Amino acid sequence: RSLRYIEPDIFIEFVKEKFIVNVKRYGLVINVDESYEKIIAGESSEAKKYLEAKLDEANYYLSAMERRENTLLFIGREIVQRNPGFLLGRTKKINLMTMTEVSDFMEVNLSTISRAVNGKYILTPAGTFPLRYFFGNKMNKEEILSTIAEIIKNNPKISDSKISKQLNQKGMKVARRTVNKYRKSIGMEKNK
Repeated sequence: RSLRYIEPDIFIEFVKEKFIVNVKRYGLVINVDESYEKIIAGESSEAKKYLEAKLDEANYYLSAMERRENTLLFIGREIVQRNPGFLLGRTKKINLMTMTEVSDFMEVNLSTISRAVNGKYILTPAGTFPLRYFFGNKMNKEEILSTIAEIIKNNPKISDSKISKQLNQKGMKVARRTVNKYRKSIGMEKNK
C-alpha cells in the first residue's frame, strides 16, 4: 500500500480574526530566447509565423492558468462566506453551494467550474478536504428518499427514469442513475 500525498490548491487561514484565502500559484512566465526574438522581429517568414503561433499558444495557456486561479480564489472566498463556523470548528454543518450557482455568478460555463473543482483539495483550519466536499445538491436527501419510497409504494414496477421525471415535476432534480442508487439504498429495487 503506497501513501498518497495531497497538495491543496486552495489555502484558507484564520489570522488575527480574519480569514485569508490563497491559491496555489504556478508562477509561469514566457521567456523567449534572443535568437527567436530576432526571428520574430524580422521580416515575414515561415519561421516567424511558426514562432508567433507558438507564442500565442503559450500566452493562451498562461491566461487559462490565471483564469483557473481566479476561479479557485472565488470558490475559496465563497466557502469562507458560507461556512465560517465550520471552518473554525464551531459547527459540523456545512452550507453547501452548487456548481450552477458559482457558474452563474461568475458568468462561466458549468463545465469550467466542474473542471476547476475536480481532483482539487482545500486546506482549512478545520482540516484538508476535497473541494467537492463543499458542493452538493441542496435538496434534502431524506425528503428525496421518502418521496421515492412513496412513488414506489404506489407503483412498485415503475422505472427509474419515470421516478426521475416525477421528482423533477416536484422540483427535485434527480438523475435516473441517482434514483437507482437511492432505490437500492432503501431496499426497493424494481422487480424484474
